[in-house]
Amino acid sequence: MENIFADFGNVINTQRYINRNKAENDVRARLLNNNSYGSLGLVGMQRMGKSSLAYNLLEKDAPILLKEKIMVIKLVMYRYKSPQAFFEDLATQAYDILDDLDNTTTKLDRRYKRIFDSQIIDDGGEKVRGFFKIIVSEMDYRVICIIDEFDYSKKLFADYPEGFFVLRELAYQPENKIGFLFLSRHLMAELEAGVGFDVSNFSNILLNVFLSVYTDDEFDKYFKNLESIGVQVTPNMKEEYLEITGKIPYWMDILSFHYINSLENGEEKSLSEIFDDNQEAFYGEFQRFFTLLKDQNLLNTLYQVVLGPIGDDATPKQISRLKNYGLIDGTEDTGYKTVSKYFRQYMVMKEQVIDFYPLWNRTEKLMRLVGAEGLQRKYGNNWEEELEKAYVKEDDSPRGHGGYMTIGDYILSAKKQVEDMKKKVGVYEIDPSQITLLNGTTTGGLAQILAQEYDDCFNDVFKMSKKEFRPLIDSITSARNPYDHNNDHLIRNDVKQKTNENCSKLVKLMEAYLDLK
Repeated sequence: MENIFADFGNVINTQRYINRNKAENDVRARLLNNNSYGSLGLVGMQRMGKSSLAYNLLEKDAPILLKEKIMVIKLVMYRYKSPQAFFEDLATQAYDILDDLDNTTTKLDRRYKRIFDSQIIDDGGEKVRGFFKIIVSEMDYRVICIIDEFDYSKKLFADYPEGFFVLRELAYQPENKIGFLFLSRHLMAELEAGVGFDVSNFSNILLNVFLSVYTDDEFDKYFKNLESIGVQVTPNMKEEYLEITGKIPYWMDILSFHYINSLENGEEKSLSEIFDDNQEAFYGEFQRFFTLLKDQNLLNTLYQVVLGPIGDDATPKQISRLKNYGLIDGTEDTGYKTVSKYFRQYMVMKEQVIDFYPLWNRTEKLMRLVGAEGLQRKYGNNWEEELEKAYVKEDDSPRGHGGYMTIGDYILSAKKQVEDMKKKVGVYEIDPSQITLLNGTTTGGLAQILAQEYDDCFNDVFKMSKKEFRPLIDSITSARNPYDHNNDHLIRNDVKQKTNENCSKLVKLMEAYLDLK
């Protein structure tokens, strides 16, 4: 069996490339199909297929397009150490194409040489524009320039932010117009933000196109590729792919490569087992998404809309960006969920080290700390074992009793979670020696334990009666449930305000008890 996914992680240049119809149509309409043309940004999370789309749509057909006087150039931005080197290579690639065709002129040679005789920081790109004016206006070529890894522009242009304006003038002025295709994870407006000049920004003339997960049709075509090499595809298999990968192209390729390898080795493993065997690779990809989302102030938003509680970060604009990236599905009425259930599980695993809602997070962390301290005072150093003896009954289960959970159920569930945390300390980012039973409890389980043990362990912490404490702790528990925040706008704000008040009150009391600031 040929493992056609052996090239995963690279630009796809084989027949297994799946056309991304909507994005490709937008690129064609903007750059190729009309007498007029402009520039656009192809935006998406890493490994969504941006480079592969550019290759299959433009680079692969560059020789054919050149016969139609459409010149395709590609630059990878992180390869350049200075704006000067970047713009020089932009011109050089165009010049080399014409030189290979024996189609240079004395005038073009002079304009090309002038670029190297001056500095971009001195002439503001005038020499580069003059060079492309000859190619575009006098030689009648359409120049299309793919710039991959455009996110690096913020670093490359850090000391020369005018570089964005040089690009804009190259894209804007008719006599030297270049049609740019920027491949990036950020919008142009975000990259050029803070430049600090009172001029028109490039983002004002740029079309943004998002490339996210496979559509349903593209998802189905993916499995046609699997069937073409002899893999038996079933509806259940498709569902497993969906749960693990969320139709994210690169995640699908990782899973497919290892799955086909297992088949070639005569193994009969399920896709979930393939995931477990290659957990480190998947978690590495999940963490890369975390890093990008945090960089764009979207990680808090993701936590708030998926796990709750809804906070100030969950603005319509931020939620829209997560949907454009293809990371979440749903609406405000139905609630939001991640496209990959396994990615959601990773979010839950990382929850204790992500300040997705600082005040709420602070409250829960302090409750776990105060809880462990109080239970140790009552039960001694072996308080976890003693707590289990006190509450776990024979019929208790980590899965609960159908519609409800006893304290014993919560304790058994927490034990299982703690075992997982200790196996994956690199993911949870917690010192194994600091992991206690309460680190593994859900918010509901934590609240039940604190309330049950309140009179013996926590009266001196919260300085109120158990009757007063119970509604406070229950409000924190309900705030953790995202379904409480998917009603109408007024109710959600009211719940949020009350949660903030209760969190502030509890945090103040716990910090005073622990002598924290």
